[in-house]
Amino acid sequence: MIYIICSEHPFPLSIDQDVSDILVFLDRVQEILSSIFSSTMGIIVPPVRTWILKECGFNKDIEIDSLAQ
Repeated sequence: MIYIICSEHPFPLSIDQDVSDILVFLDRVQEILSSIFSSTMGIIVPPVRTWILKECGFNKDIEIDSLAQ
């Protein structure tokens, strides 16, 4: 299980390029973890395409009325 904190600079998710940017970022995370654990065969750190995203915070402000506040 991997937790990546990015609350100060959240990933935008408004266009297709944003999704590509997240995948590139996750590829880099995989490379670093593979290097740390010497996992060259993908056993300890599996490929990103097999990862399951369980939770994602994204940068989207939602307006609510005064009643909801």
